[in-house]
Amino acid sequence: MALIPDGNVLAGRRALVMGVANAHSVAYGCARVFRRLGAEVALTCLNERTRSQVEPLARELGTALFMPCAAHLTGITVYVDGGLSIMA
Repeated sequence: MALIPDGNVLAGRRALVMGVANAHSVAYGCARVFRRLGAEVALTCLNERTRSQVEPLARELGTALFMPCAAHLTGITVYVDGGLSIMA
């Protein structure tokens, strides 16, 4: 397992991490690193089926926002009050 760096290089930044499936997903790994580096993190899970696996991870990270989100081929629109620094 890779080491997660410490520091606050992302302090004051907001990160939206989409499509978290479980604790082993790349998206969750990104969210952990963003949070560890000081960013405020919002998570979406793939669908209602994965919600039960992802909701505890969201609580563990202290996410500002957590909800299911399905992206379609036509795209998605994300509205974040106050700005978004990182979208993963």
